[in-house]
Amino acid sequence: MKLSSISVLFVIALAFQAGLTWFAVDIVKYPISNFEDSWQYVGITDNVLAGHGFAIEREFPWRPDGTRTPGMLLINIPLRVLWRGQDLHAALASRLILALAALIVGIIAARTLRSSSGFLAGAALIVTPSISYYTITPFETELHYLLALSLLFLGTLIASSRRLVGLLLVATASGYALLLRPAAQFPLIATALVYLAWVRLTRKTWRNGTALGLCMAVIVGTSLAYVLWGARNYAVFGAFAFSTVPGNNLLHVNAAGMRPFLDDRAVREINEAIAAHPIQIPLYAPMPPHYGMNQFVYAAEQSRAGRALIQKHPLAFLVSHCVGSFRAFSIFEPKMLTTHFGMLPAYVISSAQMIFTVGGFLGIARLWKNCEPEHRLVVAAMLAAGIVSVISAGVLASPRFRLPLEIPLATGWAALVEGRIRASSP
Repeated sequence: MKLSSISVLFVIALAFQAGLTWFAVDIVKYPISNFEDSWQYVGITDNVLAGHGFAIEREFPWRPDGTRTPGMLLINIPLRVLWRGQDLHAALASRLILALAALIVGIIAARTLRSSSGFLAGAALIVTPSISYYTITPFETELHYLLALSLLFLGTLIASSRRLVGLLLVATASGYALLLRPAAQFPLIATALVYLAWVRLTRKTWRNGTALGLCMAVIVGTSLAYVLWGARNYAVFGAFAFSTVPGNNLLHVNAAGMRPFLDDRAVREINEAIAAHPIQIPLYAPMPPHYGMNQFVYAAEQSRAGRALIQKHPLAFLVSHCVGSFRAFSIFEPKMLTTHFGMLPAYVISSAQMIFTVGGFLGIARLWKNCEPEHRLVVAAMLAAGIVSVISAGVLASPRFRLPLEIPLATGWAALVEGRIRASSP
């Protein structure tokens, strides 16, 4: 397939996503700067710009925050300086980040397939439901997490020929991904384990050394991110910890999500634990008055309570977690879509998404069979990171956990198209 034709498809896909962004923000009135996680990230950015420090609160005393990590500041500060109060302009400008991530994925696929048809992966990535929807807002982590993972996999690919450049890129991308969101640790761990498995499976010294170096690069990048932000939290809160999110999630999300699968007595036990530790991460209101400098103390108590309940009811946890992860994988039902348009569009989009998923996996199988041995490492890393991300969704059941999986699936579709082109060639 000619590169000029692929470029046209790429531009069409980007224009489609930009139109979807315009429709969501200007017509449906999606409140991208004051809704859910954006409310917190924008609050932190505005407070930093105003000299109030890394705080969520919109009024005095602007207490330091231990919930969010600092990665989004690098992006949100210029967006708020240039387009404060103009959400649509900020969202459309951020399409450049989406285009860059898609281009990187296209480069990975093209080099892996040894064909310009691989750039189709970038166009396919842009129009996937989870990425089309969850990258609309420029103030949350999804768009930049996608870029960080794309750079990580690009580093994996080029490390076989330019080892130092690849290792530096992997380390930088890993550290930035973790600073964006604590949940990034799961795909990053999966990627590092793939590198270690490659060390065990391959017998060629240069591949063995490259894979081991890549594993160390992930460890170095994530360790630096964790240590630096943990040191900040220790200096501010007296707790060497990364975020209060795990404590909140263990009790108020994971343990609470077990209730449909437990008897009345166990449900009462969970309700009592939640009542004893009622603090939740606020989405639309200032932090609770008593959730200030002791917030990591409360988060540790929540963690202990949540873990105790999960250990006491492991089967209920496993079932609830698997059900939620399967919903995140298979059903596209974000709140804005279902609230404004009902469930029918969600089911239609979910069906299209599953077709994309099946085709993507078939393409990955074909790609694995035909690609160069040194390129299989990046395919395995992309696939492992995507699958682990979906599995980590748990009872949240959010389709945004599919984002990392869309990278190998889009690459698989490019492989399918390339296979059809070669089959039809005389």
